[in-house]
Amino acid sequence: DQSLPVAVNTASSSLNGKSVISISSEGSDNFWSGGPGTINNGHTCVVAYNTAGPVASTSRAHCWGSNDTGELGIGTTTGSSLPQFVKTLSPSALPGSSNVVSVVTNAPGSCALTYRTTAPNYKAYCWGLGSSRGDGVSTMTSHAVAVNDSGNVFAINDVDYLIGGAYRMCAVVTGAMYCWGTNDRGQIGNGTTDTPILDPTEAVFFRNPGNQYIF
Repeated sequence: DQSLPVAVNTASSSLNGKSVISISSEGSDNFWSGGPGTINNGHTCVVAYNTAGPVASTSRAHCWGSNDTGELGIGTTTGSSLPQFVKTLSPSALPGSSNVVSVVTNAPGSCALTYRTTAPNYKAYCWGLGSSRGDGVSTMTSHAVAVNDSGNVFAINDVDYLIGGAYRMCAVVTGAMYCWGTNDRGQIGNGTTDTPILDPTEAVFFRNPGNQYIF
């Protein structure tokens, strides 16, 4: 335990020579095992850029902490006490042709919003437990994969915003809210408690009474 803030070790990690511009952290009480008060899964992800270079061309995602479900996205399920680059299938820094804008986390996974010069410019990538990724696959993945849906909404449109937590992820696309993940308490907002929801599914309750998008 630590009662006072402690600086993250940047000199011996992937954050060496970089400045942090975005951070997200998740610690889950009683996640799967361990009982009340036990933090079984806790990890942190940040967006950082090379201090000596422009933000627009060097921002990348870095994660550290617990990694039982691949939530660090570093290509293994081994936890890390030091920040490491999030990897893609290559494996190269996430993603090789894009810059990372923001990161979000939930207990078993993480996601990043990225920017690239080709349309759609803003894309979402996720990693970790299948229910956290939004690619329709239930198995765990320890590297970043693109969020996709059966209607190709994510394939042809910009992702405007990402949010994580409550064992689910959500994204705003074309003015609508789409969510995926655990849904035993209706977290997805699609009118059911079917769980898990592996594909991005519209949260219809975020529409106003006139059936118009509110974002």
